[in-house]
Parts: sequence; structure tokens; C-alpha cells
Amino acid sequence: MKIIFLNVPGHGHVNPTLALVAELKQRGHHIIYYNNITFAASIQQSGAEFRPYPDPQPTAAALAEKASSLPQVSVWLLEQSQRLLPWLL
Repeated sequence: MKIIFLNVPGHGHVNPTLALVAELKQRGHHIIYYNNITFAASIQQSGAEFRPYPDPQPTAAALAEKASSLPQVSVWLLEQSQRLLPWLL
């Protein structure tokens, strides 16, 4: 199975998912994980294929500070999901 993770760039959001990602990878699933470049190493170590969010790289602090940009992030996530949908099926 192919699985995509779209997560908030914060340790409290990413770290709890890494054991799940590792287990899914161990069971033979292919995982693509989108996040801030800051988390690339830990995500890759869990076994997922890391892909960065587009520039500017969002951080938890920046997202909290600029809540008005969340609609743009949501639109981008939807566009990326639609682009990847044929590959995921």
C-alpha cells in the first residue's frame, strides 16, 4: 500500500508519527512524508520518502504567527494530493 503523510512541522506532531511510519515501512508499505526540511533526517530514518513543503518552509511558530496563510497551505496540500492520487491508487 502507498501512504502519504501531510503533517504540521512541529516536534510534537512529527515525532509521535515516526514509530508508526517505521512499522508501516517494516510491513512493506511505501510512505511519502511531506514536512519542513528540518525534519528530513528523522523522517528518512523512519523509512519514509521525505518531500519538503514548498518555500517558504513553514514552521510551527510561523504557522501560529501567520494563521492567515493557512488557506494557502491547505490549497497547496489539496493540489499535491490530487497530483499524487493516481500514483497512490
